[in-house]
Amino acid sequence: IVGITETIALIGATVGGIAAGKRKREVDKLNEQLRKINLQLRQQARAGIMYAPGLTYAPRGGTAEAAAAAMEAAAAMEATMAAPPPPLPPPPAVSPVPSREAKPTTMRTPGGQLVSVSLEEEEMTADQLACRDALKMGKSLLKQRNGPGAMVRFEKALMLSKAIADKVQERRAYRGLAASSRLNRQYTTAIGYLEKVLEVSREMQEYTGDADAYGTIADCYTDMGELEKAALFYDKYIAAMSNDGQLV
Repeated sequence: IVGITETIALIGATVGGIAAGKRKREVDKLNEQLRKINLQLRQQARAGIMYAPGLTYAPRGGTAEAAAAAMEAAAAMEATMAAPPPPLPPPPAVSPVPSREAKPTTMRTPGGQLVSVSLEEEEMTADQLACRDALKMGKSLLKQRNGPGAMVRFEKALMLSKAIADKVQERRAYRGLAASSRLNRQYTTAIGYLEKVLEVSREMQEYTGDADAYGTIADCYTDMGELEKAALFYDKYIAAMSNDGQLV
């Protein structure tokens, strides 16, 4: 019996060691990806470009937290190295002009491609106005960290955007639903909405913000503890950052 017990303990220790080794390799791979992302972000900061300010880009615990801290320290160093611009002279006084809000929407060219156009507020239909307002309210509730309330507004915006065949607003609604789901810790649901974001981008052949979507999917998998899948999407995020959001 003692021999059997010792054998079982040995097998358990071996399996545990293999699992720990696999976990360490996954974390090491993520840390290498974080290093690449940090390099990309620093290069973009020098060029005046900012990507995905709200993403996490790091698993919780252990060396990954150190990597995230290193990223923050590098960003802070980058900011302190930049010289402050000279003060600008005050602008001349001008008469106030009534603001007219333009809303981006989509239309299809004779060749069948979807392009983005802008409408003045007085040119918008009731459904277009309602869709815009639902998106605004959803974003406001997200800032208040009210996930369920934001979800309701973004669902309304999604329904209206489909009714008016507006792909720009549809993509924004899916992004809002993904953010709301993640705030509610519904990571699998959030990933599903982000995949819809990427699908709409492919339909539009316009990929603005898709790099952020890949990064957020990676963050969701990290939050779920699925580091291997997270690593796959961090790779996609790195590739998309270098190609205006589009994967080649």
